[in-house]
Amino acid sequence: MRTDPMPRDQRRSLARRCFLEGEPVPEGLVSASVLRSWERSRHYGLSVGDKVLHGPIRAPDLRDARAGLQALLNIAVPELGRLHEALPHGQWMLACVSDAGVVLTSIGRVKAGELSSGLRAGNRLHEPAAGTTGPGCALAERRPVIISAGEHYLDEASRFSCAAVPLFDHLGRMVGVLNASSSSDCRPIQLLDALVLSSKAIQRELVRHQTAAAYLHFHARADMLGTPLEGVLAIGPDGEIVGANDDARGALREGAADLEGLAVEALLGCSLARLLDGVGDAPRRLVLGNGLSLHARVERPRKARLALAAGRPGADRGAAEETEPAISRALRHVTHAMQRQLPVLIQGETGTGKEVFARASHAASARAQGPFVAVNCSAIPADLIEAELFGYEDGAFTGARRGGASGRFEQAHGGTVLLDEIGDMPLALQPKLLRVLQERRIARLGGGAERPIDVAVVCATHLDLEALVAQKRFREDLYYRINGVRVSLPPLRERADFPQIVAHILQREGGGFQLSDDAFALIAAFSWPGNIRQLDTVLRFAITALECEGERGGIIEIDHLPDDFRAAARRAPGLSAPGARLTQEVSSLERGIVREALAARDGNRTHAARDLGISRATLYRKLGPAVRRPPDDPV
Repeated sequence: MRTDPMPRDQRRSLARRCFLEGEPVPEGLVSASVLRSWERSRHYGLSVGDKVLHGPIRAPDLRDARAGLQALLNIAVPELGRLHEALPHGQWMLACVSDAGVVLTSIGRVKAGELSSGLRAGNRLHEPAAGTTGPGCALAERRPVIISAGEHYLDEASRFSCAAVPLFDHLGRMVGVLNASSSSDCRPIQLLDALVLSSKAIQRELVRHQTAAAYLHFHARADMLGTPLEGVLAIGPDGEIVGANDDARGALREGAADLEGLAVEALLGCSLARLLDGVGDAPRRLVLGNGLSLHARVERPRKARLALAAGRPGADRGAAEETEPAISRALRHVTHAMQRQLPVLIQGETGTGKEVFARASHAASARAQGPFVAVNCSAIPADLIEAELFGYEDGAFTGARRGGASGRFEQAHGGTVLLDEIGDMPLALQPKLLRVLQERRIARLGGGAERPIDVAVVCATHLDLEALVAQKRFREDLYYRINGVRVSLPPLRERADFPQIVAHILQREGGGFQLSDDAFALIAAFSWPGNIRQLDTVLRFAITALECEGERGGIIEIDHLPDDFRAAARRAPGLSAPGARLTQEVSSLERGIVREALAARDGNRTHAARDLGISRATLYRKLGPAVRRPPDDPV
């Protein structure tokens, strides 16, 4: 007769009872990693009844925890945003945790307030502080883990389930953990796989964050290039390897961690100059000295790049645009203004990258190691915005969290607060905001002593605040208080660096995608009412459409663009002629630059391409169809 296995919750309960009573835990009730974590938690002196997850957070502690990790956060935050967009709404919270076990940032809202409190930025989740948790166990075991319900050591965490994977940097050192938590009892195997891919994507970008002469992307399969599963090597100007991801280490050195400092010629059998001779869009075959055959693509770092910090999920995608001089100058002015405690007002149409610019200003300022807290004033109900900004005391209103809660200004202490869509701030709340900006002190809703705050204040809006002042919908004195240094971001249709923005978005998606002349002409002549956000969506849709045809790294044609965009673009008056003229003018200019480089190098195409920072394949394409392109030499 068939006997049903013991349900999972009963197995956990039995294992937990045996463990707490000092009896041997029968094999198979919980995983060996969970049992080891329980043993460590008890060794740290923790009791299962301890209450540690919802204590106060000290802003200086959070600043110290984030010190030196800004590059990780700039890469991890947009990746968390992309992953969160794909998860069921309201069921999961994602967090990035430091290697010291401190929650650096979290995203998502769930109905269980205890989970949101446990994943607050600044909370400590390593085993010495919180016992067995997903982040704590992953840090200790240095591998992905799932901790469900009663597998947590503390009773107060037994309502939650979490999946966690370690994060490694360009040197193979563990720098933190990605964590996903739910308030239900589950075994999120599929989510663990998604976290692993996200961790690989983050490490890949950390490698590309290094100062290098070239980045070598490779994989045994050509269709894996441009994905988180590819191997990436960062190669310094002297030809030595300065960084690598785990996939590169596994492929080249069977997992050894001592790639750094090796000469690329000794490792790959070809010099740096030979690799750079192959810089280009199309992958090539790379045959190593041990006979291993790989598909490889060499990337030369871009120059004159403004590394903007991560934007909010689903908005500007943390874009790092090539910028025109006016925006670069504005960034310098704003960072100096923030040094002198001057308020900053950023104006621009929806989708022009106001929050991205604000984050870049924060990252370039002396407050870069402090928190950056963004508040969308138009997205918070009017009756909750005061509590959201200034916090509240215990019992301030029905449903208030026991013990009260800090507001966004307190959370931004030592850093920067962005009041996005400030034009939508309720008129009744504006006097209190004005007083906070003047006095630099806040009082939580419901009474209590005033608290000093040290924050740089950046406001942003797409509205005409002067018109709102004239209409008595915005206080004049508040307008003058926030209008210290004003920056007006141009709409996309007026950006002189439009081709660079397009190129950046395509490059960020990986795979060597390009636009055909007709497709570029169509998007270049469009008015883009949604600005960079709309352009980003259209290009990512086109890449998806191209990939559905089995193409990767191919040419995006007009038919790959969204139907509604093509219809709107073709309805635009006078589109065809200006678009065609723009394409012709750009092509003519590029041909002239290429011919000048060729003349300077006495017709040597390889040297001319290297001077221009493009591949020989791109050089032939820029010269036009009359020039035949010889086959690439093998690396």
